[in-house]
Amino acid sequence: MDLRQLRYFLALTEHRSFVRAAEAMGITQPAFSRSIQNLEQALGCALVDRADRGLRPTAQGEVLVQHARRLLQGVAALASEIGQLGALDAGQVRLAVEANAGLALLPAAIAALHHSHPGIQVQWQLLNGLDASVALARESVDLLLADSRRFEADPALRVLPLAPQPAQFFCRPGHPLLARGLAAAAALVHYPLASSQAQPPLRKALALLAGRSDYAAQFESEDPASLMQLVQATDALGVAALPLCQPAIAAGRLCPLRFRDLPAALAALHYRPGIILREGYRLPPAAAALIDCVQGVDARIPI
Repeated sequence: MDLRQLRYFLALTEHRSFVRAAEAMGITQPAFSRSIQNLEQALGCALVDRADRGLRPTAQGEVLVQHARRLLQGVAALASEIGQLGALDAGQVRLAVEANAGLALLPAAIAALHHSHPGIQVQWQLLNGLDASVALARESVDLLLADSRRFEADPALRVLPLAPQPAQFFCRPGHPLLARGLAAAAALVHYPLASSQAQPPLRKALALLAGRSDYAAQFESEDPASLMQLVQATDALGVAALPLCQPAIAAGRLCPLRFRDLPAALAALHYRPGIILREGYRLPPAAAALIDCVQGVDARIPI
């Protein structure tokens, strides 16, 4: 049994005539008939009722019709995807991003993708981890760039880890804490905190410093640019992945904060970014190409 025989058989069920089906397939009627006979011999059963003037499929023929259509559709989809892989000049990628777990990688990764495949469209949205996981479950995005820790135990998901990124506390130039050299760690809870949705380790450590059961950032957003602008304009303290805030620190718009007695949990604070995918989901070729670019950029970022 081969794909050509399946195409011939579907033509026969459509045209209900050996002559018309052979003409549609562009071969002689005897050759067409031999192909159908060989298919029946391979399967060990009659596939059409030759006593019926309408050449209706037998019960076995009806089963073959259903499977043949799926097989031929699958072959067409396979050929299409392989063709896109060979010449990715179109396609679309949709992703959700947690700011501190991938946003620093994204511009360079998209630029690399665009240089290689300028026709690919990329759509992304900044979401916190919970909203991002909902978007992935609803298949409104192809993949996530997010802190991988909350997803690693989910058997329905696959995590491609990226390099851990240390967290950095920062403030505006001229902030009162900078005049003290190394600040006391307790000062962290005496100023407003500007952050994306705080990870559990950060919340727990700050809650211990403040003597509370929980701690939430006073200014919370997944938009790091607006958070950093807020820190520049107020006495709020910011915290973000180092690659995300390093450009503003290097430009002098923000200053890194250093503490003399920082608890171990805060001293070791980091983000663990990863690419999150649905297990068993076949990625569009464009999305697979973007993943390659993200991983390439991640390998080059110095921490």
